[in-house]
Amino acid sequence: MKSNTIYSSSLYNHICCGIKPNCDHCSTDDTTRHPSSLAAISDDLTFSLLDIKLVFCMINSNRKRSIISDPRDVEEVHRCKCNTGTDVLRRFYEEQARYKMYRIPVFRPPPVFVVYLKHLDEGLKKELSNLDRESKDLVMKEAISRIFEQVDKRFFLLNVKPLLKWRFEN
Repeated sequence: MKSNTIYSSSLYNHICCGIKPNCDHCSTDDTTRHPSSLAAISDDLTFSLLDIKLVFCMINSNRKRSIISDPRDVEEVHRCKCNTGTDVLRRFYEEQARYKMYRIPVFRPPPVFVVYLKHLDEGLKKELSNLDRESKDLVMKEAISRIFEQVDKRFFLLNVKPLLKWRFEN
């Protein structure tokens, strides 16, 4: 039977490395890449998802945009289609969690948390593709749970966690 335990540190990746002096896993050759533990994959996924930020423009802002002196800043201004306001960085997946947090227990069927493949780096995609279905579900739910817990930990643990569903999209 497979263990679904996620350790909180990547130190558990190769337990023999601290015991045996010449362990096969601990070669100094960088060409061989060893699969990470579920905890390390979950940590990488959480950091990757929390690092995705999008620029939103606040239309009803009291402050007016200042005169732009640097020509490189002009592109950033034109990306925002508002005439007034300031750019605000928002965490994309945290906003999705905040939006769906109180809807998941109420809506039938519950909304699904969407993870976009374009936001994941190639190494993380490869490690996730090498996992079996149960392990991938465990890692994804663990990473998504950390995002939900930042919004409202108590409500999430009591009401949302048993109903949490996720999916990948392009």
